[in-house]
Amino acid sequence: MLKDRPVISNSLSLYLLFAVICFSLTGCGKNCIRIGFAQSGHESDWRTLSQDYAEEAFSKEKGFLLSVSDADNYPPYQTEAVREFIASGCDRILIDPLPSEEWGEILAEAEVAGIPVILINRHIKGTDKYAAWYGPDYEAEGRAAGGEAVRLSGPDASIDPGEGSGRAALSGAPVYVIKGTPGSEAGEGRLKGLEETLGEAGIEVAASAAGDFTIDGGKAAAKELTDDMTGNGVLVCMNDNMALGAMSVLRDAGISFGEGGALKIVSFNAQYSGLKAVLDGEIASDIESGPEAVLRAAEDMASGGVENGEHPNEVRVYTRDNVTKDLLEGRR
Repeated sequence: MLKDRPVISNSLSLYLLFAVICFSLTGCGKNCIRIGFAQSGHESDWRTLSQDYAEEAFSKEKGFLLSVSDADNYPPYQTEAVREFIASGCDRILIDPLPSEEWGEILAEAEVAGIPVILINRHIKGTDKYAAWYGPDYEAEGRAAGGEAVRLSGPDASIDPGEGSGRAALSGAPVYVIKGTPGSEAGEGRLKGLEETLGEAGIEVAASAAGDFTIDGGKAAAKELTDDMTGNGVLVCMNDNMALGAMSVLRDAGISFGEGGALKIVSFNAQYSGLKAVLDGEIASDIESGPEAVLRAAEDMASGGVENGEHPNEVRVYTRDNVTKDLLEGRR
């Protein structure tokens, strides 16, 4: 796995050469399926787990030969890595895509080379030249979070997330939101689903701030909202990292949260740190948005191919009622 980034532009081609040379370092026979995985970065626990899953799913023992290029959230590194994967003649290319205007041309190059491209987690706008997409249904996750936010607002506002209309209006407790990176598919989709569900319940977001999906970003956003978050309320954080950052700020500000506290927290991702906070009574609800998409893509490849089209994850909601120690240990 390559994580160090070159500091001068002339080193890029050498870095990319090392990214794909992994194909030749280890052999697993002529029938090995060679996979080039263009990872977007490693900025969060979720992304780290996604890469761990990829290395587990595309192992030599399972008939794969995996090469990983980590773009460190810099689109030119990722697009050039994909071009190197095409030039190396790999059998499949897996991309967790960063925004780039080059994708249409690059995916057309892969199509000409006869290499199927599978997208995970994010879509690429403006082109359909990929074999399949596996990933979270962000709007469905947002709707699930909205249902939890309404439920946590008080017994008079409790709703069944499966109902379509006639939902009870909020009777008091405001809802605050720490959003993800502006323009990101996950952040925009979750916010849309959340606001739709809140709107059906007659609720408007009282205040919000962007947190960039990181712990530090969650801290900064929570500091922006500190003066607003007085009294009872619900804080929706768009991922576990931001929730952890926000909780440290709430503690410092003397704002009580969790079981018995004034503020109830709803988070996303359901990774180890988030589920531990659920089990400890600090986070009320955590919406599953795991990176298992890479596992399902690998299973399909191992069984003979990838079915074209969209393959969204199932949405799960975790509370203290259904988080076990075994589940928690499985997310380490």
